[in-house]
Amino acid sequence: MKALNYNIGVFKVQHITRYHQSHLSRTQNVAEHSYSVGLMAWSTALWINHRYSDEVSVHVSPYRVLTTALHHDFWEQFTGDLDYRVKAKNPDLKEVLEGVEYQEQRMFYETIPKWLRQPIEDPFGPITLGEKLWSSEVLTLESKIVKAADIMELTWYCLEELQRGNRNALAFFERGMNIFRKEAYDQRFDDTECPFFEIAEYLKSELEKIK
Repeated sequence: MKALNYNIGVFKVQHITRYHQSHLSRTQNVAEHSYSVGLMAWSTALWINHRYSDEVSVHVSPYRVLTTALHHDFWEQFTGDLDYRVKAKNPDLKEVLEGVEYQEQRMFYETIPKWLRQPIEDPFGPITLGEKLWSSEVLTLESKIVKAADIMELTWYCLEELQRGNRNALAFFERGMNIFRKEAYDQRFDDTECPFFEIAEYLKSELEKIK
């Protein structure tokens, strides 16, 4: 088994187009999206540890957050970009598609070395911090950071579409902000120095200029 199989996948996601079912002024591929999500999530993880430096119980792993963020859509090299709206309206179909994606993951893992597979397969697994396992609170916060970065990247992309005159992106922008509040919100993100807070404020101010 060789790491080459993994790196072939790295290049494959450059050819997976996002929002392929929508009218856009500029296309975006999965690799572009994942890169931005990764750095947004990583910078926020660093900020969390800086802001809560006296609270070891909420320290997160920037490495684990970055690894998860960079790979969160890695499996779309096998399935393509699946429309969120379709999955939301058809839970049975969503379950089937997730099953297909899981099968592809398992087969892919068999083609790469174990030392490479483990960090991707289970980045939120039982990695030790000293003699203590990472707490469920920390793992939940890390998951929220990745989810929030995913949504923030989507809304930023939609903002750029709106700035180029594509009014179709407004519905996506608003949907993204609603998903953030429902699925990715954490009270620690409300701090004015948090990267997510700054991004949200920037997006809202720029949207007002367009409206």
